[in-house]
Order: sequence, then C-alpha cells, then structure tokens
Amino acid sequence: MNKASNLSVLASAILVMTVGCAERPTSFTLTKNPTTEAGRGAPTLDDRTRPAAWIYVDGHKGKFVEQDGHPLLQWMIDTPVSATPTFRVEVVEEVVPPPVAFKCVLQTREAADGSFVSYGLTSEMGLFQVGTDYTLTTPGEAFVVKDLATGDVVAELDPLAPGDYLIAAALENPGRGIETPAVTFFTVGSK
Repeated sequence: MNKASNLSVLASAILVMTVGCAERPTSFTLTKNPTTEAGRGAPTLDDRTRPAAWIYVDGHKGKFVEQDGHPLLQWMIDTPVSATPTFRVEVVEEVVPPPVAFKCVLQTREAADGSFVSYGLTSEMGLFQVGTDYTLTTPGEAFVVKDLATGDVVAELDPLAPGDYLIAAALENPGRGIETPAVTFFTVGSK
C-alpha cells in the first residue's frame, strides 16, 4: 500500500469512529443529562419524575411527557425504529454507580396486526453493561428472556410487528439497595 492509501484508510477509520460515537453521550452528569435538560431538575432516586436512567432504542433519544399537567416517568421516542431494534441504557453514574443488575418488561401497547408481545429480560450483576447496545430481539447470553404469557425461557424473539411498544426497566446496584426505573415508549415501523 502506498503512503496516500495508508492516509486515506486512516482518515476513513477516524471518520467512522467519530461518526459512530456521535450518537452516544460520553457520560451524563447531574447537570448535563436528559432529565435536567427537560427542565425537571437533577436526577434523583427519590422522585420517579426525575429519572437517572434512560433507555435509547435504535440509538434514538426520547422526550419526556406530561399527563394532565403532571410529569410522567415515560420517555417517548418519536422516530420509528426497526423490527429488530437495539436498546442501550444510559445513567448518571453519580446516582446509579456500576455495576448494576438489569431487568425489564417488553410489552406491546398496540400492534398493527393485533398481536401481543410480553417478555421479561433479566441480566445478573456484572453481565449487563450500561452504555452497551444490545439487540432487543436477540440480546445474547448475558440475558435470560422469558415469555411472560407462557413462562417459557426463549433464546430470541421474532421481529416486532409494526406498532407501539414499551420497555419498563429497573436497574439495581445491591450496594445502594434501590431500584432505578426507566420507561421508554417506542414505535416499530412507520407512523
């Protein structure tokens, strides 16, 4: 390879790494995070409307909503996601220090084909990593996936039908003894 080709390959690699990292925050602090940016104040474990954990789906950030003037825990993702989306949990480590255990429920809110999905995903301490993208339908060996309708453990889920879904999660750090909630609503397919 000549010198120009080497520089071209190096420049391309740096560009890919830079673009790939653009979607993921480097770290959240008590003053720079989605809860504070939404005008709710600093994240805390004492007020569920000021969460310290957020679930990104296919890399998309959500926005907080209110109902009848009351702030809700839910984070709504406006951009439709794929039928086999990734999910990633981000936290304010000052409030939710690692390591954490993870558990969540993935459930259909409304599917276009009338189907219903209800699965539980759990991961033990040290196997789940905050800031890591996992494929929701095939999360891997770090997770136990259970069909909540039948109680059966499954290796993977079918691709999600177009429709609205939610992930309701809890992260736990045994040293703290408190679960940190995160709830995200998202849509598969076009809106």
